Amino acid sequence: MLSRPDLGSAPRVWLLNFDAEDELDRGSGHTASAGARARMETLAALVVSLTKGDLVLPQTRPEGGDVQVPAGTVGHAWCPTPAALRRLGQAGAVVPEAPPLEVLRRANHRGFSAELGPTLPSSGFFTDEARLRAHLGKGSPTGIWVLKRPFAFAGRGRLRLRDDAREAELDAAASWVRASLSRGGLDVTPWMVRVGDYALHGFVEPGGHVHLSAPTVQMCDDEGRWLRSTVGHDLVPAELHTLRNEAVRTGARLAAIGYFGPFGIDAFRYAAAYGDGGVRFCPRIEVNARYTMAWSLAWSGAHTVTTPGLSGAIPASARK
Repeated sequence: MLSRPDLGSAPRVWLLNFDAEDELDRGSGHTASAGARARMETLAALVVSLTKGDLVLPQTRPEGGDVQVPAGTVGHAWCPTPAALRRLGQAGAVVPEAPPLEVLRRANHRGFSAELGPTLPSSGFFTDEARLRAHLGKGSPTGIWVLKRPFAFAGRGRLRLRDDAREAELDAAASWVRASLSRGGLDVTPWMVRVGDYALHGFVEPGGHVHLSAPTVQMCDDEGRWLRSTVGHDLVPAELHTLRNEAVRTGARLAAIGYFGPFGIDAFRYAAAYGDGGVRFCPRIEVNARYTMAWSLAWSGAHTVTTPGLSGAIPASARK
């Protein structure tokens, strides 16, 4: 089994554009702040298993001009946005083939995951304020709602509403809600008490074949922000089966809209809100059509599994 997706004979250079969602949301005018670039430099140290042995472009361009890489070095981006591909080209790298911008936007938009079907009770995606308010008015199964913008990530672009103060909180956040709807909609789910976070990674080849990795366990903070990942999951067979089915469906749908490359789906186990003391499993809370912090770990040797009809090995197209 191969342990990482970037093996191959050609040298590689990475552009780790961890703020890709901001570019997908705001367009070509997006520029990362100095603080954001500093945070991204910190994140880069957490994915050394993905980039080990490869060149990595700095988050901030040197004043004397961008780093120039040796001829024949293959460029690779965390997410192949236009800005990322442009910078790789300016550094002299061989620019990789990538999905069109409109495909990247659709694949990473929360509306795409919503199209695959709800995985939590009372969840939905809304682009109309009247329908949003009507839905919220029905009450959350847990007494709390979570609203997320289409490209929300790392705990940003989200709003929590309590049923007992919903109207007041909605009125206070009216401008945020309307701006969100104008930017593509709002993903609405009940706030759940999580008792386990998981992820499954995949790779869609240009021809549409989907490869799946082993599951990883994620440690997240109270806002759902990723902290670290491990292997050695505690998923029971029914949960694992459901998670794999969701990954297969997601990969097939990504291929159908013209996406190819890495992706991951996040899942979690949560305490049931029905007073029975049980737990439930949400097999897909979001789709990330890009690399992830746990990508290399997910494909690590002995922890790789093979799903019937799918390959457990890293495809050659991911190693070029």
